[in-house]
Amino acid sequence: VRVSATDLYMSSDESVEAEVTEPGAVALPANELLDILARVPRGPVQLTGSDTVHIHPVGRSLTYSLPGHSGDDTLRMPESPTGPWAALDGESVLDGFRAVVRCASTHEASSANAVLWISDGMGTTYVATDGHRLGIAQRGSATPVTFSALVPLDAAKALAVGRTRDETRSLPPWISRGLVAVAVHSDGVCEYLFLRNAGRV
Repeated sequence: VRVSATDLYMSSDESVEAEVTEPGAVALPANELLDILARVPRGPVQLTGSDTVHIHPVGRSLTYSLPGHSGDDTLRMPESPTGPWAALDGESVLDGFRAVVRCASTHEASSANAVLWISDGMGTTYVATDGHRLGIAQRGSATPVTFSALVPLDAAKALAVGRTRDETRSLPPWISRGLVAVAVHSDGVCEYLFLRNAGRV
C-alpha cells in the first residue's frame, strides 16, 4: 500500500506491506485520519470501502469510518526516481538550510521566495536572497550526483527548523540522524526534489 500526502509545498510518500484483495485509490482528510490512527490499537488493521473507508483493527469489535473520495480525482504524487541518488549527511543538509533561510524573500509573488540548493559534485551550496541580504552556505563533501533545485520557502523553513509547515509535526527523524539520499526528477512539466533515508532500499 502506498500512502502519500502533500501541502503543495512538500509531499511525503511511504509504502507498507499489505495483503491487497482489490486494488484502488482513495483520498482521505489527513487530520481526521491522524485522529483515528492515534486511537487505533497497535496491530494489523483491515481497510475496506471506497467513498467511505472503514478502519477495523483485526481481532477487535471496533470499526472507524472516514468519508473520502476517489483517489483517481486527486493530485497524484510524483513517482520516486530509480536513480541516480546522492547520499548527503542529514545534519549537514539541515544546517545548510538553517544558515541561509532567513535571507530568503517572504513575498509570495517573488521568484526569490525559495532557497537555491546546488550540488556540483564537490559539495553542496545553499543560496537565498530577498534583494537586500544574500545568504550563501557551503556544506558537505564530494557527491556522485550534481543537481540544482529551488526549494520553496515553506519547505526550506521546514528543513531549517525540523518541523512541518503548520508546526505541529516534526520531520522524519532520519533526516538529522544519518545519510539523506537526494535526487531531482522531471516529469516533463515540473521538477521534483526527493529526499529519502539512504539506509533504505
